[in-house]
Amino acid sequence: MKLNWKKTIGYGVIIWVVAFVVASLIMALGILNTYVQWLIIQIAVVIAGYKFVRKLNLVTNTSAIITGLVWVAVVIVLDLIITRYFTTMSFFRDWKTWVSYLIILFLPIVTIAKTAKKTETMLPPTSTPLAM
Repeated sequence: MKLNWKKTIGYGVIIWVVAFVVASLIMALGILNTYVQWLIIQIAVVIAGYKFVRKLNLVTNTSAIITGLVWVAVVIVLDLIITRYFTTMSFFRDWKTWVSYLIILFLPIVTIAKTAKKTETMLPPTSTPLAM
């Protein structure tokens, strides 16, 4: 299956937008616990990323790995261009930032692995001939 680069890059941009908007809303609501903020953002990113992986119909590990790499590259570039102006470069020294990148990287791989397991369990059992 050929990877749709336009959609893959576009979904990477949307994942960044989801994280940025959720982070902005959290700050506007005054949620001060940074771990709660981070967890809420990760949940939103995972939900969006899961839906995007399903829309891309990724079926091979290679396409999932490439998608994860593209998404991480897009998010890092957008963080360098935009996010660092709202925070500081210390944003990139925070371990939570790098764990977030790892979540985005592995999200397509985990999603297709889970989808493959579901498909396997939904298949009817194969019949085996009875031995006499």
